[in-house]
Amino acid sequence: MISKNLDIFLSHLAIERGLSKNTIFAYRSDLTSLVSFLADNSLPLDKDAIKKFLSQQTNSSSTKDRQLSCLKTFFRYLQDEGIITEDPTSGLHSKNKVFRLPKSLTNEQVNKLIVSIPTDTLINIRDRFLLELLYGTGIRISEAIAIDLDDLELAEGWIKIKYGKGAKQRVVPIGSLLEKSLKEYLVKARPEFIKNKNRQLALLVSARGSRLSRQAAWLIVKQAGIRANLPMDLSPHALRHSFATHLLAGGADIRVVQELLGHSVVTTTQIYTKVNIDQIRDTFLLSHPRAR
Repeated sequence: MISKNLDIFLSHLAIERGLSKNTIFAYRSDLTSLVSFLADNSLPLDKDAIKKFLSQQTNSSSTKDRQLSCLKTFFRYLQDEGIITEDPTSGLHSKNKVFRLPKSLTNEQVNKLIVSIPTDTLINIRDRFLLELLYGTGIRISEAIAIDLDDLELAEGWIKIKYGKGAKQRVVPIGSLLEKSLKEYLVKARPEFIKNKNRQLALLVSARGSRLSRQAAWLIVKQAGIRANLPMDLSPHALRHSFATHLLAGGADIRVVQELLGHSVVTTTQIYTKVNIDQIRDTFLLSHPRAR
C-alpha cells in the first residue's frame, strides 16, 4: 500500500507544498525503510508495527522525530484522500516535537500579494485570477489546474472541484472579488490564449492555449510572493492555510471548513484551530479585566 501511493504523495509534497529535493528524498527514504522493515519481519501495517519500527531505529532523537513526522504526514494524506479509513500513526507522538502552526498570511499580506499583480496584461490578468482562486476557495494547486469550463456554475455561484481517489467532487462558493477576477479572465485573457485551440476545456491555460501545468502555476505563486516582498518563500499551500485560518478566525464552523477543504476527517482540519502563545497572551491582555 505504501509503495503504491508513494510517488503520488511525493509529487504532492513537491508541487502542493513546495518542499525541497532533499526533504522529499528524506521522505522517500523513511517510507521505503518502513516498507523493508515490514517485509523483512512479516508484519502487517498497523500501529504496533510502526512503533516497533521506530523503536529499532538507531538514529538521533531529532532524526526519529523527523521519521515519525514523515509517517504521520503520509498517512494523514492517504486518509484525507480517502485511500485509508484509519491512520495507523494516530496517537503516536514525539517526546521532543514542538508543534508549529502551518504558515499562513495575514489579511494585509494577502491583499498586498494580490494587488502586486497589476491587470495591465493578459498574463497578469490570468495570474491575478489564479491567486484570487487559490485564496478565495482554499483549493489545492492540482485541483485548480484540473478545473474545466463545465465545472463553473456561475449562475449558482459555485465551482465544482474534482479531488481525491475516484475523482470525488465537492463544490466551493465564488466570492464577489473572485467572481470579478474570473469574469475578467474569461472575457479578456482566456479567449486570446485559446484562439487556435477553441476546444480546450481547461479553465486555466498557458499563453499557448494548453492546460496550465502545476509547475507553472506554482511558479506564478512563488514569483508573486517575491514581487510582494513577503517574508516567506510563498507556496500555493500557504494560500490554502490562509483560507482556512481566516475562515475560522472569522467564526466559520469547522465542519464547513472541512467540507470546503475536501478533508475526509475533521481531525485534519483541526490543525487550523490551534493557537500559539502570542495569540493566547494578546487575547488575555485584551479580554481579562485585571490583565492590564
